[in-house]
Order: sequence, then C-alpha cells, then structure tokens
Amino acid sequence: MVAAMRGSRPFFLGTACYAGLAISWWLWALSGGFPEGGPLPLALWHAHAMIFGYLVAVLSGFLLTTTRGWRVWALFGLWLAGRVAIAVTLATPGVAGAALDLAYLPALALLRDPPFWRRPKWPTAGFPALLLALAAADLAFWLDALGIFPGGAEHSLRLAVELIALMIAVIAGRLVPGYTRAMLIPLRAPRHAGLEAASVAALLLLIAADTAGWPRLAGGAALLAAALQAWRLAGWRTGAVLGRPLLLILHLGFAWLVLGLALFGLALLTPWIAPGDALHGITIGAAGSLTLGMMVRLTRSQARLPLETDAATSVAFACIVAAAVLRVLGPMVLPTLAGEAILAAGVAWIAGFALFLARYAVV
Repeated sequence: MVAAMRGSRPFFLGTACYAGLAISWWLWALSGGFPEGGPLPLALWHAHAMIFGYLVAVLSGFLLTTTRGWRVWALFGLWLAGRVAIAVTLATPGVAGAALDLAYLPALALLRDPPFWRRPKWPTAGFPALLLALAAADLAFWLDALGIFPGGAEHSLRLAVELIALMIAVIAGRLVPGYTRAMLIPLRAPRHAGLEAASVAALLLLIAADTAGWPRLAGGAALLAAALQAWRLAGWRTGAVLGRPLLLILHLGFAWLVLGLALFGLALLTPWIAPGDALHGITIGAAGSLTLGMMVRLTRSQARLPLETDAATSVAFACIVAAAVLRVLGPMVLPTLAGEAILAAGVAWIAGFALFLARYAVV
C-alpha cells in the first residue's frame, strides 16, 4: 500500500510539517534563540528554507502526482536528508549539506515518471528549464555560503522568487480559471493567448533585467507584469466565488501575485518599500495561498471527498491570508510594530499548516 501511494501524499504531509517547523525556528531565531554565525545572515537561511525547502517540495508533490513506488521514496528521502543536513550544520555550512540540497532538483527531473521529455505538453513542457534555473540559483547560494564566490546568495534567492512568480503566472494562470469554469461559473474571457504571452514575457524581462543589475528596467517590468496579471484576474469573476473557499483561496493567491509584483516594482524604483516586504507578497501571499489551496484540493480529490471545505480547512485558509497581510502590510502600515507583525504572521502561518495536518493527515 505504501509503495502504491501517490507521490503527492508524502510530500504534502512532509512539507506541511516542515513549513511549521521552519517558521517556528525562524521566530525562535528572531527572538535571539539562535545566534548569528557563519558566512551568511540567518535571514538568508530562512529564505532558502522556505524556497528550496518548502516551495520546491510542494512543487514536487504536484509534479509527482502520477509517480509511484521507489522513485517517490528516493526523492522524499533525498529532500528530507537535505533538510536535516542543513539544520545540523547551519552554524558552519558544509559540503555534505550543499551536495544533498543541490542533488535534489536534478534528481526530481530524472526520476519523475513520466519524464518531462517524454511527450511534453503545455504547461509542463517548460519545467525542465524552470528546474534548471532554480538549480542554478541554488548553486549560487551555496557558492556564497561555502565562501567560494561570496556575494551571490541574496540575489540568487531573489531570482528564485522571480522564477516562482513566473511559475505561478503560467500554472495558476491556467488552473484558476479552469477550476472556476468547472464549478459552472462562466468567464467573460476564459482564454486570451496574447495576454498570457505578454504576462510571461513581462516576467521574463523582470528576471533578465534584475539578473543584469538594471533596477529601473526591472522595476518597470515588475509593474507591467502586475498590470497584465491583474487584467487576467479581472476576467475570472472572483466575486462569484466568494462563497466557495476552495476556489476563493486560489483567486486570492493570484491577487497576491498582482500585489506582490506591484510592490516589488515600487521597491525597485522608490525608497518607500523594502524589497523583502514586497517579495513576501509573492512567497507568503501568492505561493502560500495557492499551494495550500491546491494541496487541499488534490488531497480531497484523491481521497474521493467532495470538493468543498469544512470549518477547519476554511480557518486554515484564513490563517494563511492573515499571515500574508500581517507580514507584507504590517511593517509598511505600522513600522514601529514591525516585529510584532512578523511574529503574528509566523504564528498564523504555523496555525494554517497545523490545521491542514490535523484535517488531512488521515483521510
């Protein structure tokens, strides 16, 4: 029975646990419980944990939905070994943790069944390039952490967030309106090929300009990408899903992508917004909402449960949205209470994933 388990199951449960543990560690570190040490600030390790620990593993769960057997457990074991190795060597990062972490994305590309290169189809046809780019960003991070090429960690993490935004625009940009239509809610513009292509092109321009060190062009591209994503979202009738939490959380996640990109553009062009606050709109707001919503949807579908939400699931969704509001807008609106807002956001995040585990660990 374990061998026949879908690949999404261990990854969803494992990453839900990791999401809570990683943020618990971060809140402890912020309180002074974990002293600064090593070549990189703890904030960068926190970002790495959430991008290459949480988000990459959730992405794996989606990509391994049809994969079963030893491949699933080999990948899950490699991901888990990387998390443990990094945790126990955090004060003095070593080659072992780096090797395990860097091996994961190539292993995912090789062991996924069916492989990406066998009968590629939209939208997964672009995933080999995405995984390669994420692996390159991870390599740049580790080269800095190990002192080989200092100075690349912060920018590599920002590149990873931009790649996640691109992935959301492509994948969620198809799934959110598709699921909305499946609930018999007709859309005014279900497909607009030109708009979809332009939104992807704007994000590619953002990635290229930011990588090249052209902040003004990158800021303009981020604002353009935000406007194009907002145009897409405007045709999806979000008002009609207000009473359907399983759909609403996906619409809200895409709306957070719009807001996160807009804030990031302003952060690059003005001194009014900290780039870190803006990027949390993409990571917590967009990626957090969309991944939790899709985890619930796929788990319920595989367990043959109705595609509806109960009280625990609805509260879990509310916790993630609250975490995004507190982390992104709290420091901007009430800068004197920024620490309290970050703490409250972390508690809300942990509560959201604890509720997911309580409800779906056994279904």
